[in-house]
Amino acid sequence: FLTIVFLGYYFRKLFHSRVKIRVVTVLCSLIVLYLLVKNIVLQDYQLFDSMGYSLVSAAIVFFVLMYFHQLLNNVTDQNIFRNFNFWLASGYLIYFAGSFIIFLSYYYLTTQILATYTAQERELLTTLWGVHNMLLFVSAFSLLIGSLWLTYRKKSVSS
Repeated sequence: FLTIVFLGYYFRKLFHSRVKIRVVTVLCSLIVLYLLVKNIVLQDYQLFDSMGYSLVSAAIVFFVLMYFHQLLNNVTDQNIFRNFNFWLASGYLIYFAGSFIIFLSYYYLTTQILATYTAQERELLTTLWGVHNMLLFVSAFSLLIGSLWLTYRKKSVSS
């Protein structure tokens, strides 16, 4: 819930086009509505809401692609690597695109595996979450590299 609210707000402030702002508002509202209905009205408390996380991930990937579209339509003389939002959006794209696939497949895999739940199947789920953690690491590393690049460039320009 908080992920879509905060990242929706972030991308809403990032966009210049009214159409993109409305798209973010509508998508975030629909996802929040889904989450509220599923968790409060239906009181469907599963261990993990695979569909909810998939919707959030797909929406964020879509927001990132809209941001890259905005960057390509408004090309300036400024180096794109000096833009913190570019590095953050790149990290989000890496994490949420991979997470979308993991979250989407998680429900199917767990329903298939829970019937037998052998050691090999537990290892498969463990590997799946290991890949998820690696995606998080790679996206954080991308943001770190971008931040260090920006800091280095600012110091070299001011020197």
